[in-house]
Amino acid sequence: MAKALLFLIAEDNRAAALERHLTRALKDQFGDDEQHTVLLMRAVADDFFHDPASAAYPRPDVVLELASAPGRPLAGSLPGLEAALDDAPLAGQRSLALVMLERQVIPCPPQPVHYHYLMLKADGFSQADYLDYYCNFHARFGLNTPAIAGYSQNIVDLPGSEDLAARLGLGYREVTSISELKMPSLQAFAADPGVLAIAEPAALDEARFVNRAKSVMFNSAVILRLGNFEVIGEAVFPQHFPA
Repeated sequence: MAKALLFLIAEDNRAAALERHLTRALKDQFGDDEQHTVLLMRAVADDFFHDPASAAYPRPDVVLELASAPGRPLAGSLPGLEAALDDAPLAGQRSLALVMLERQVIPCPPQPVHYHYLMLKADGFSQADYLDYYCNFHARFGLNTPAIAGYSQNIVDLPGSEDLAARLGLGYREVTSISELKMPSLQAFAADPGVLAIAEPAALDEARFVNRAKSVMFNSAVILRLGNFEVIGEAVFPQHFPA
């Protein structure tokens, strides 16, 4: 299904003010909207996944997800998104707007924690070969990750992302795909020994096709959920791999 992810950085370290503004504005714009779902997420404190020294991309204060119902274009929601961001205390060019196709490899009901891994293809890899390997081979690591409820592969639309960033006054950078894990508890995920066991072979496999030095990962906790997630959840892509 069509989805936009905004990775937002607050102006002058005003993360709490940005949260308050978006919570009010999103309720006003999408509170009665049955054709879209909205998630607002905040950065998790002491996030063991994020490397503060990473030069790839600064960790966002807030992540905003906007998804369309099956068969509905995302474009119809953009005026509401523009209105929600109007006068928000944002560091616009340090923030990031991306448009994508979400491939729900393991569908799940809404979860309180989301892990995002913004991935850039390795030099010399074509877009087609990257996506072939990512979707048809690398997906097995997400399928076999313990202590999660859901797993999505988000295929980024680069021209659409550049257009959306310009429309919203936000930044743009090349991201090839976003791996997304959805989980009930970050603590349970971190404590599961199976997570460490799969992390090393997953990283080795990524070295085949991902520019890991220019990729970045972090966790976020959901603070606002709007829309009919049962309708949106009907957009499920076929399962191609055994669990």
